[in-house]
Amino acid sequence: MATMRGVAIVLALTVGVASAAAQSADAGRGSLRPRAHDTGDGWSVQAAYEWHMDRLGYAFDTPSAIDTPFLVPHRYAQTYRLNNQWITTSARYRAAGSAMTTQFGVTPTTTARATDVDTFFNPGDDIVTSGTEGDAEVRSWRLAQWSEGELGGVTLRVGYRYRRDNADFLPADVIVTRSRPPSVSRRFTTDQEFTSSQVHEFVIDSARTFVARGGWSVTGRLAASPLLLGRLSTRLPQKYPGQTIVGQARAAAFSARVEGARTKGRVPLIVAIEWGKSASYGTSRSMSRDVFELSVGLIRAAVSRP
Repeated sequence: MATMRGVAIVLALTVGVASAAAQSADAGRGSLRPRAHDTGDGWSVQAAYEWHMDRLGYAFDTPSAIDTPFLVPHRYAQTYRLNNQWITTSARYRAAGSAMTTQFGVTPTTTARATDVDTFFNPGDDIVTSGTEGDAEVRSWRLAQWSEGELGGVTLRVGYRYRRDNADFLPADVIVTRSRPPSVSRRFTTDQEFTSSQVHEFVIDSARTFVARGGWSVTGRLAASPLLLGRLSTRLPQKYPGQTIVGQARAAAFSARVEGARTKGRVPLIVAIEWGKSASYGTSRSMSRDVFELSVGLIRAAVSRP
């Protein structure tokens, strides 16, 4: 509940801050102006196909035990290769005195590489690892809300993004290693494991658009996320019936994006490439995220009534 209250507050601030920025821009040299593929005070809709090569990881330190009668330092870590296809839609419109954009995206279910490994630091420098390195069925969706203004030819946006990745681990070998004495053992398991990653992201970005030849415009965008709130929930029905293991981490992120838009011609088109990376605020509760995206989309614009 506390997280959702925080999200609601930030969404309200997103609208308020950008609205104030837009009004300030209108009062000064800069003015709120549409981007090349917008329609003034009207609205535009975009549908896009995206191909992603994303990486997501969590690691948490919490005392536990594997073969000792007492707790020892312990870390559990999960990683995911979230390569997938996305279908996204977005609508840009004016509300609350500024330009607003709402975005939504969803993926099909795909098989992705996923790991879940526990590391136990036993006495006598005996480091024990136990976990799976196999595949999981993953499906994802995301939602974003932006509020936008322009000052001095630079577009400024404040936004909130939410992404959820659900994974169902497939049967795999549980690999157990020990450092003293050195050993490796394997056993096949069909025990179920379900995980859910939820990431709340608060973003500020700036963009500059340049007009190119042939009816194209090119936009460069830099984004910074001072706060990512990551929440990883894990359910192991056979091992811990009725229980959910929850870990939370905080990080910061940045990204760079280049997109080209062609508004002239019979098929308005937009193509883009984006790269992003994160850095965790701590080591005992950490998350990491790498993003690489290629996208192509179609734009449909319509003008509102005066």
